[in-house]
Amino acid sequence: MGADAAELGADVMAVGRTYLATAAQFVQAEIDDLTEALSGGSAACDQYVHERPWSAAAAAGAVGFVLGLVLSKAFVRRR
Repeated sequence: MGADAAELGADVMAVGRTYLATAAQFVQAEIDDLTEALSGGSAACDQYVHERPWSAAAAAGAVGFVLGLVLSKAFVRRR
């Protein structure tokens, strides 16, 4: 009876390891796809910043201002 339980436990561990290896491969593929997709966007953003630095600074300031308004509205409680 003990040998059967040990064999079953070994089988469960093998299935678990296979599942984890497959999941790790899937996650790595998703990370690679995301990295590839974002590299084009980051290159375009970098090019825009170098071509129009003041426009980029104004856009960043506007985003920061709006984000500040949203966060202050969310965290400041009314009395």
